[in-house]
Amino acid sequence: MAGISPSLPPPVSPLVDEFSYQDDDLLIQGSKPLKPGPDILHPPPSANPPSGCSYPQSPTWHLKWDNRYLNGWIYAADYHIKERLRIDKDRMATIATPPNVAPSLENGRYVSGPIPGMVKMIAGVPFVFFLDGDYRRPYTVSCCHTLESLRRFSDWDTILYLSVRLAKLTWGCKAHNSTPEIPRLCILDGLKRNDRSAKNPPLGSRNGSYSLANTVAKGDGPGVVLPACQANTVAARRQIATVLQILHQLYRRIMSKSTSKFEMAMADFHSEYNNVLSFGGLEPGPTSCQFNVSSLGKLLQELLGYQGFWHPDPLDDLTRYTLFVLLLHIGPSEHVYFLCF
Repeated sequence: MAGISPSLPPPVSPLVDEFSYQDDDLLIQGSKPLKPGPDILHPPPSANPPSGCSYPQSPTWHLKWDNRYLNGWIYAADYHIKERLRIDKDRMATIATPPNVAPSLENGRYVSGPIPGMVKMIAGVPFVFFLDGDYRRPYTVSCCHTLESLRRFSDWDTILYLSVRLAKLTWGCKAHNSTPEIPRLCILDGLKRNDRSAKNPPLGSRNGSYSLANTVAKGDGPGVVLPACQANTVAARRQIATVLQILHQLYRRIMSKSTSKFEMAMADFHSEYNNVLSFGGLEPGPTSCQFNVSSLGKLLQELLGYQGFWHPDPLDDLTRYTLFVLLLHIGPSEHVYFLCF
């Protein structure tokens, strides 16, 4: 009958063996990886948000061994779609920063206390939802890595090399031996903030948000993907191009250690089948690069404008994960910045 869509067959679960890692992939110096943290992560009690706002609320997470992840260990929680999806959509649209987020300075060190309703992520361990409580339907929520958590993998030397190069190209480096001086990325002449950055920044300020790889020209349907218009000197083009190549390589290496083997394979399939434009290399990879610069000790919405507020982004691709790289430059001078890609 007209107007009635035919019923679709149920989706077929991926073959567990085909998308699982072998023991040799998961071994560290010939032994099973030690438990990375406690068996259960309980969030502390939540706080009452202001009227019209919501605070994030973590479930209770259970440590499990799962060879679909290269790390071997995951923290898992059941997520029942019909019960939670609408609640979480409403919460995300009204999200606010819970109390106790800012660390306190104690004996010369910044110390963070428990955040209401939130758990502290264990570095290197993916946090995973089992959709509707089904072990066969894992959905990676997030994974936090540090250089230390990446050290145990076979490509550690390459990751360290790429990370050091990225830091030098971002923060700048004085000339030494045969290496010429590298300027800070954020001071390149001609670097242009994107249109969602804070308006009318103070003279000389480098705070803001920059699109380094590509952008979307509005006014033609959903928009047209174009190369971002940035600093146009030969040296600047080379520096930005090298940064994008490094980020592409880090994306490929870190994302495979953060998501399941199936999720990584499906993201690659989606990119290849739809000929999705990437930057920094020919393999499937990141599709855009946002470079944020912000001074320490000020509100992000003051420094970054709209992008400094909590906000849902309807343009995000549900089939892809975001790699967030945080570089800190903290010292005794007033020139203290956060940089993130």
